[in-house]
Amino acid sequence: MGLSQFGCLLGNAECGCIMRNQYPGTCYRCGEHVAAGEGHFERLGSKWRVQHAACAIEHRGQPDAERMEHQARMNLIRAKGTGKAAQRARKRLRDGGVQSQGAKS
Repeated sequence: MGLSQFGCLLGNAECGCIMRNQYPGTCYRCGEHVAAGEGHFERLGSKWRVQHAACAIEHRGQPDAERMEHQARMNLIRAKGTGKAAQRARKRLRDGGVQSQGAKS
C-alpha cells in the first residue's frame, strides 16, 4: 500500500494525516516565511525543513540537490562498514559513478 498524492496511507484526505508544519519557518525552496500550518515539513538528517504547500506542488517530482548530497554522504559513510548495508551502499556508489575510499575496485 503506497502513499496517495495527499500523503495518506489510507488514500483519502479526510483522515487528517497530512503532514503540515506545526511551527513557522523559512521555506527551503523559495526562502520566504512559512506560517504555522501553511506548509509541509520533512526531516533531512538531523534537521527539519519546511516548505510552502505551493512550492511542494510546484517542485513535485524534481530532484532536490540538498537531499541528493545528503544521500551521497550517507552512502560514503555506510560503504566503509561491513555487512549487507555496506554492500548496498558500495553498489549505489559504483552505479552512481563514485568510488568509495577503501573499497576494492
